[in-house]
Amino acid sequence: MEKPTTAQLIATFRTKKYLLIETEYYPNLFGIRKENNVPNEFDDFVGAVWKDKSGEWRSSCYAATTDPGTHWLLHPMNVNGTAILVPGQYIKVYKIGKHTGYTAYQQTRPMTYVRDINKNSILDWLYRTVGFKTYKEVAATNLHHANAKTASKVVDKWSAGCQVVANPTEYQSLLELGMNFNLITSSPNEFNYTLFEEKDIIK
Repeated sequence: MEKPTTAQLIATFRTKKYLLIETEYYPNLFGIRKENNVPNEFDDFVGAVWKDKSGEWRSSCYAATTDPGTHWLLHPMNVNGTAILVPGQYIKVYKIGKHTGYTAYQQTRPMTYVRDINKNSILDWLYRTVGFKTYKEVAATNLHHANAKTASKVVDKWSAGCQVVANPTEYQSLLELGMNFNLITSSPNEFNYTLFEEKDIIK
């Protein structure tokens, strides 16, 4: 999957008729899920689209996972199975908060999931061959980094359904967009998150 341009991202938001906030420096957070069922690779993208002071659209897009890793597929923390976020747009679902003690985008409102319960190392839902029940809940699927010191190659325990950026330096840049917007507006804000599928991206 190729990294999309800013123009492609804007076109995709608008084609899908998703909310795209144009307030200066507001980070429209997004993820792009690759079309495969491999659970343990950082083969997706997570990033943001925003308008700068001159009114120009900017974007960042980093290697990430939008799927849970193999460890949690094999050992679900929830009796209903491991959470997999359903693609779509979620309004005001993240705030600058904490994930396991460090600063991250913390989930604040319900999002929609399917839960993979058969305890194998395949993201079964991505096949779309079995009817899956959806769950709308606050499942603590935060947006955070993997290893705090170096870029991670394997997902494994880093995601049990969270949206996870592989490189901590890149993640810090993404986090600072939200933190700086809070400083500009002099108040805490909740941020939208939009999960696209690879096929959604306008070519």
